[in-house]
Amino acid sequence: MNFIDLFAGIGGIRSGFEANGFNCIGFCEIDKSASNTYKNIYDTTNEVEWGDIHKITDETFASYKGKTYAIVGGSPCQAFSISGKRLGFSDKKGEVFFEYIRALKIIQPDVFVFENVLGLLSHLTDSTLERVLPMLENDCAFIPNQKEGEVFYHNLAIYKDQDLGKSELLDNYLKIEKVIKRLKKKKGRGSYLERTFNIVLQEFSKVGYAIEWDVLQSSDFGVKQHRERLYVIGHLRGRSTRKVFPIPEEVRNNFRFEQQKASKLPYTVYPVSSVGYLSKSQNGSRIKIKNASMFTLTASGNHGVLQKHPDNTVKMRKLTPRECWRLQGFTDEQFNKAKEVTSDSQLYKQAGNSVTVNVIKCIAYQLKNGELFDNVYA
Repeated sequence: MNFIDLFAGIGGIRSGFEANGFNCIGFCEIDKSASNTYKNIYDTTNEVEWGDIHKITDETFASYKGKTYAIVGGSPCQAFSISGKRLGFSDKKGEVFFEYIRALKIIQPDVFVFENVLGLLSHLTDSTLERVLPMLENDCAFIPNQKEGEVFYHNLAIYKDQDLGKSELLDNYLKIEKVIKRLKKKKGRGSYLERTFNIVLQEFSKVGYAIEWDVLQSSDFGVKQHRERLYVIGHLRGRSTRKVFPIPEEVRNNFRFEQQKASKLPYTVYPVSSVGYLSKSQNGSRIKIKNASMFTLTASGNHGVLQKHPDNTVKMRKLTPRECWRLQGFTDEQFNKAKEVTSDSQLYKQAGNSVTVNVIKCIAYQLKNGELFDNVYA
C-alpha cells in the first residue's frame, strides 16, 4: 500500500507506516534541515521529493491518483497551538491546511491521517468573531492586539464587562457560563460556538471523506512523555477501509517502545519543564513527581531532569537530544543517522516538532487490521 508523506518533518509518521508494511512514494518538507535529516534516516531512492507544497501543481498531484492508498501528515501546528499566536487560517502556516485539502481532492486516496495540536479543537475562527463582536459590543469593550495594522482577534481582551468587572481574554470569556447564557438570548445564538475544527471537518467532508477522530496521549503508548495530540482519520466514501478508533489495548502493547533496560540508577529522577528558567512553568508546575512522564517536548529543547542523590544533593540537567528522540519513539539507529547531518539545536527542534512514532504504528496497524469502516452512508 503506497502513501505520500506531506509536512513530513523527520518522518515520525513514515516510521509508523513503514513498520506496518506501507510504502512511501513521495514526501514533502519545506524545512531544509528536517529534509536532510529525513533523507539520511530513510531510503528515499526512487521517491519524489517536494519542498514548498504551494509549488506542487494540480497536474503533479493528479499523476498520483489511483496509485496512492493514503496521504499522511499534519499541517504546521503553530497557528492553532495555545503556546503560539493562534492566528489560525490567517497565518501562513495555518492556511497550508487548504493545500492538504487540495491534495486530497485531486489524488483521492482511500484514507488519510491528519495530526495536529489540541488547540485546533478550541480555536475560534475570524468569521465566528465577526458574528460575536456585534453581539457583545453593548456589553463590553475590547483591546485588540495589533501588529503592522493587523488585528489579531485570537487574543482580543475584554476590559469592561457589566457582570464580571475584570479583564479577560475572549477565548476564555466565551466559556463563562454567564456569558453563554447572555449570548443565547441574543440574535444568532449558537453561532459563536463555531470552532476552526468544525471548518476542518467540513472541508474534509466536502472532498469526499467520512471522518473519525480521537485525542491520543503518547504516554499511553509506551513512552515516558505527556503529549496529547489530535488525530483525524479520513475514509473515502464508497471505499472499503478499516476503522482505527478506539485503538485496542492489545494493539498498543504490541508497539510499545523497546529499549534496553537501564541499570538501576543511584538517584531519583524528577522531570523538569524548563531547565535554566526558574520562573517558567508548564502544565501548572515546573517539576513533576519522581518517575513521572516528561513534559510535552517542544522545539526549544529546554526540558530536563532533576537528579536527587541519597545524600540529598541535587543536580539539574537538560535532556540530551538522544533522550528527546527516544521520548518520541525513534530508535537509536535512527538518531545516529540524524546526528550525522544535523546539529544538536536542530535535533532538539526536530524532536519537539515530531509526532510520537508509537502512536502512528498503532494507527497504521489499525488501517490494515481494524474492523471494516462502514462509510457508504457516512
